[in-house]
Amino acid sequence: MTDKGITLPRGTFPVANQIVALFKKIKSGYVGEDESQPWKKFQLKQPEEYGEIERLLLADTDDSLWGFVDDKIRYDFDADRNQVVVRMPTPLHELFLELVKLSVISQVFSFAFSTTLHEAIIQFAQCLQSSGHPDIFFPPRTDSDTLQKSKHSPDITFTHKDAEWPGVIIEVSYSIKRKDLPKLADRYILDSDGSVRAVVGLDIEYQANSREAVFSVWQPEYVQNDEGDLELIAAQKIKDQPFRDAQGNPVSSPGLSLFLSSFAPPELSQAIIDYDRLINISTEELCEYLYKAEERMQQLSTGSLVKMSLPAGAKVRYREATPPEVLSEEDEEKFCRLEDEASQKRDDEDPDWESETESTRKKRRVKPDWEGETESTRKKRRVKPDWEGETESTSDWEGETESTSDWEGKTESTSD
Repeated sequence: MTDKGITLPRGTFPVANQIVALFKKIKSGYVGEDESQPWKKFQLKQPEEYGEIERLLLADTDDSLWGFVDDKIRYDFDADRNQVVVRMPTPLHELFLELVKLSVISQVFSFAFSTTLHEAIIQFAQCLQSSGHPDIFFPPRTDSDTLQKSKHSPDITFTHKDAEWPGVIIEVSYSIKRKDLPKLADRYILDSDGSVRAVVGLDIEYQANSREAVFSVWQPEYVQNDEGDLELIAAQKIKDQPFRDAQGNPVSSPGLSLFLSSFAPPELSQAIIDYDRLINISTEELCEYLYKAEERMQQLSTGSLVKMSLPAGAKVRYREATPPEVLSEEDEEKFCRLEDEASQKRDDEDPDWESETESTRKKRRVKPDWEGETESTRKKRRVKPDWEGETESTSDWEGETESTSDWEGKTESTSD
């Protein structure tokens, strides 16, 4: 995470410690109401502080924390502003976004498997994909003082399989995030050199006494500056277009529309320009998706959702932990025979075995001398090893210590 490799005392990075503390609370499920903002910003104090977040995660006593953050927690890092934003969208936002995404996907599928559209449209649509919330990394700007990459975790992305960056990005907006949306659109479009063809903002955080919801759209555009040079900008093509009025009713307007060619850069969409199609979500549909999300949240809060009930008197029985299986005499003999065969095969294939040193020999799994063992050690080896459930540490023969490498719990002294 750091571009200079500078390590400073832990106490000099207070914001990094705050961020990691929040990650721990999210993992534990105990996040305070004041901390569970959908869009929580942290202004780092020093350029090296972003790298300290990774160091703290890796050094934490909870070995699973790093994996949890990497897999479950969404956050952005703006390298130029040295700012981290932790994303914690509410279930309402997540469900609304999922319904919007399904609407787009269903229309793309109808193009991809059409029997009447032009072949270029069909092939292009079959190359589009959407997956979760993938992290997007943009290279440092040419005029930037930092070598760090910016990182973003958009709400929805649609990407052509041969494109480096998504063609369309959709972000849900709320009061805290609303003012940052134009900056995000700039980042996505400008840092990708226009490869991101459309950024859609869906603002569903209505104000008091109003249920109005709006959307905005940004797209790349070249303009000429005073010197006559072309400059790429993120032009806001649609600004705060209502799709639901203050009373919660659909607004009479065309709704959200995007050309299919907007889902990939021109180098990949040129073939469909003459046959382009529209992806459209009407205001009625947007309102329906938002209403369904709100209704779901209402049902959750009132406990009115249906769930399975056990029959009267029935109990739940969980699987019991089974004890290790004890080898029978017959299995034990068979097990020993297989070990003898494996040992003999190893000797035949490796003539240098006899010349090995004692220390090297101990690293191998050597059949112990059963005849000289005591009754107590004999009992120890009668536990059948659970090969299928072995961990990497127990199954790594070459890395075993002297005590663990001796057969079935026998020490070097008992196997002599």
